[in-house]
Amino acid sequence: MKLVFVLLFSFILIEGTYSQRIYKMADYEGFDNETEWFVDELLYQSYKKKDYVKVAMYMDSLFVINASYARMNILKGAKSYDKIGEYDKCMNALRIANKANIDFCLSNGTSEWSTHIQSREEFKNICPEYPLAAGFLPASHPEYRDSIIKYFIWQSPPNHRNQMWIDLGYGEFYETIPSIGREELFERIFQKYDDLISTYGFPTTGMLGSHLVQRLAYITVAHNPDLDYLKKHQESLKAALPPYDYATIVDKIRVAEGRPQVYGTQASVCAPDGKPTAFYIIEDEQNVNARRMKVGLHPLEFYEQEIQKAYNVDWSKTSPKN
Repeated sequence: MKLVFVLLFSFILIEGTYSQRIYKMADYEGFDNETEWFVDELLYQSYKKKDYVKVAMYMDSLFVINASYARMNILKGAKSYDKIGEYDKCMNALRIANKANIDFCLSNGTSEWSTHIQSREEFKNICPEYPLAAGFLPASHPEYRDSIIKYFIWQSPPNHRNQMWIDLGYGEFYETIPSIGREELFERIFQKYDDLISTYGFPTTGMLGSHLVQRLAYITVAHNPDLDYLKKHQESLKAALPPYDYATIVDKIRVAEGRPQVYGTQASVCAPDGKPTAFYIIEDEQNVNARRMKVGLHPLEFYEQEIQKAYNVDWSKTSPKN
């Protein structure tokens, strides 16, 4: 259970850094163009360094490579355009993102800087009364949606509150987080999700009125520690999850069965403090980045850096776990 808890917490922590990757974008497929994949990564790395001029340069390059580029880093590009005064380019990127992403106005990447550009009429036309007017589409089962949001909020790191959920009227759920250990809490969350799926079936956008909330549900279900449960619902997860998330399911099942993983998404936890120490063995590791590119995952080396930074660990003297 500790491994599952660490990996799910790792997802929440690291995905907070890759903030846009949690939202429903039209282009969920992997990269077919290695140049686009590489420039997309350079954009992200430059954004982490707050080098907005370089980010804008890489964003320009991505639009040359693919005029309809609408991948997860587009909001970083839009923000960088705004930072350096390229307002027309900023608004163009926002319009592309909004067209590709039904939950655009609810995105953390949008909310974290919306007040800066909210006064501009162009932005108001995209998100008229940010963020509440963007809200949700009509849902056939709003109570299902609200329960999913509640149990996702329960997964929040201690003392962390997402302003988006508060703005949307879900702040009270932070007060319902049980005062129990994290491992016990995640066991309870998994059970709650199992109960919901038994009652309603696997969530659809029509049920929930939001791609975003559907993604939150599947992300949690995908981290259920019960291997038999995952294998039972593997096809449903494959149909619902974007390729890069489903790659995690493939690796998780293979590792649990004692086989090498395919995409390098699973890290072993054998340190006394519960921190990850290395990747599990990867099949044909020299070609792993080609496989990661095809499903939209970033290069393994950068993922490794993110894990080590997130947990303040050094893998230089560790070896993979069989």
